[in-house]
Amino acid sequence: MVGFNFAPADHGRMTTGLRRLSLNEARGLPVDAPTFTPWWTVNERTMLGKAGNRLEVYAVPGGRAWLVVDPASMTGFYWSRETPR
Repeated sequence: MVGFNFAPADHGRMTTGLRRLSLNEARGLPVDAPTFTPWWTVNERTMLGKAGNRLEVYAVPGGRAWLVVDPASMTGFYWSRETPR
């Protein structure tokens, strides 16, 4: 899991080639993350609350990884369920 900030101009470049999930698809994701922390705010609670309505969730091609973008705070979160090699 990685949390990061980005410039508004980078939004399109980050999401090019990724499939944006619908709100229902995003809410169904198994978010294996810590509970709320200042550095990782994506969890089941935020996905079901008001924040989940503004978050953009993208599936990374080829597998079990996702990019979550919060355009309001220019914060991104990437997580993968792949086992590191």
